[in-house]
Amino acid sequence: MIVRNRWHDRPFFRLLLFGRLHSSVQDSSDLTKRVCKIMMSCPKTRLDTVLDQSGIRVSEEVVEKVLERFENAGMLAHRFFEWAGKQRNYEHTVRAYHTMIESMAKIRQYEIMWDLVNAMRGKGMLNIETFLHHHEEVRAGTEGG
Repeated sequence: MIVRNRWHDRPFFRLLLFGRLHSSVQDSSDLTKRVCKIMMSCPKTRLDTVLDQSGIRVSEEVVEKVLERFENAGMLAHRFFEWAGKQRNYEHTVRAYHTMIESMAKIRQYEIMWDLVNAMRGKGMLNIETFLHHHEEVRAGTEGG
């Protein structure tokens, strides 16, 4: 008879695993709130310094959530995007780039949009969705006003 030691089926270990999973979700939410609070309360010119001094280490999820919350904040969102991109062990996702492209289109910062597209190209991240976003946002910006 073969007896398997399935430690992950025991209640204590399930609690431990769930606790860690729940903790990381909670940590992500808490970090997002902390970053947003810093962004709302700090002068734009000091944002990089204040974020550096906060000791916050961003993840893909945190960056995406912050960018979504600040999608109408234009250059403030871009400043955070640039700061996050310089952090150790972090790389922007396609979703983060797309959110920034949309954000820049809203304020007609087409040069920055192209810089973002070129950065994606350099990292081999371009896809058809990028061009659909880019075309739609440029068209909406030129028709809107």
